[in-house]
Amino acid sequence: MSGPTFGHDGRALTHILGPMTIDMFVGMGDSRKYAESSLRRAAEAIAAG
Repeated sequence: MSGPTFGHDGRALTHILGPMTIDMFVGMGDSRKYAESSLRRAAEAIAAG
């Protein structure tokens, strides 16, 4: 079976993996505010190359 793979359009981090990771860290006791801020900085660093 061939076709598009997961994340082939570059949105996997922001639309699937990011929110799932935030939920995981919040579930482990982290602050949602700080976890979202950290994810935002990571996404910016990745986008900057």
